[in-house]
Amino acid sequence: MCVATVNREGRKRPALEPVKKMTSTDSSRTHTRVQSLDYLRGLMALAVMVYHYVSGSVGDLGSDSVLGRLGIYAVSVFYILSGVSLAIVYADGLRSGADVVDFAIRRLFRIFPLFYVVVTSALLLAWASDIVHGTPHAFPLYKALLNYTLTFGFVDPSAYLSTGAWSIGNEIVFYALFPWLFLGVTRRSPRVPLALVLSLVIATWFAFFALSADTPIELQWSHYINPFNQVFLFLAGVAIGTRLMPRPGLQVRMAVVVLACVALFCLWPASGNQIQLVTGLTRVVLSSACIALVAAVFVWNPSSDSPVMKPLAFLGEGCYSIYLLHPIVAMPIVFVFSRLHIGSIGAAYCTAFVATLVLSWLSFRFIEKPMIRAGRTISARAIGGLRTAS
Repeated sequence: MCVATVNREGRKRPALEPVKKMTSTDSSRTHTRVQSLDYLRGLMALAVMVYHYVSGSVGDLGSDSVLGRLGIYAVSVFYILSGVSLAIVYADGLRSGADVVDFAIRRLFRIFPLFYVVVTSALLLAWASDIVHGTPHAFPLYKALLNYTLTFGFVDPSAYLSTGAWSIGNEIVFYALFPWLFLGVTRRSPRVPLALVLSLVIATWFAFFALSADTPIELQWSHYINPFNQVFLFLAGVAIGTRLMPRPGLQVRMAVVVLACVALFCLWPASGNQIQLVTGLTRVVLSSACIALVAAVFVWNPSSDSPVMKPLAFLGEGCYSIYLLHPIVAMPIVFVFSRLHIGSIGAAYCTAFVATLVLSWLSFRFIEKPMIRAGRTISARAIGGLRTAS
């Protein structure tokens, strides 16, 4: 979940409003926040939470429901946005080993702290559940090791411990790929398009051959969440970030494209188990709609300081917390409501919804922001030491 910014060095871009300047450890780099990407990221985090809470209340949602589609493709949009954000920050390439160190430290301090909180909470909740239900507790040592080292995306993508955390494992794999794409090259390097083409070939194999439309997605989940089946989305985002830019003069056209993408996503015929959404032609169409949507929102960049946008800005800031915390928050609340017969299951999830938003704000303020600042400080010291040594 990286910050959406635009690099001003070496490429001209129209002025973006509103502007928030941030400086990296290299003082020659100044970045401008692209708020539209934050808005979209926040909306997708909200969609994932609503999907899980509604499906927890009423049961599985099929391929014909918009919420059922968002339950799958909101995460796809996260991957695309991640690629865009990294590409526009590092538009001039990773110019040295020091830049790679800076990149790694920043990603480490952005992802790991809250993820550790969630993994620990998931382990404690599993232990508490076994105690309450009187079942023997077996500590998942192997999974815990993979999660605390965030290596499960490389080793076993299905070894995550909290709902939705599989996508973070994939993100780490993509982060490992990114320096190879950008080290010592400019944004016009052929590495990105070549990698994108290869990833599309692999994704096509998954959609038409590796995954079967006749078998429920639950039975093929480990195949679906394989990073090789998702990396084309991240690389498509990288391609967007390296080839496009916000264009105020195209706002009306991009708004039309956004509406067309949303209509296509909602109205494309599909029904039954959610496996129908990730196989065959439907996989191609819905993934293309998501990629085009992100590209259009990026070019459109409908940023504003109006009060209407403040909730979107809040969701954008707290998107990582909302995404990771909402399953952890819901579990004890639903349990208490059920055990004490307080209201309905829907009321429990509504309570969890509000609690998640509050805790996400607290998490962003007291965990994520301090850790982001710590990452910048440690990166600056590390790079300074490397330059002194050289």
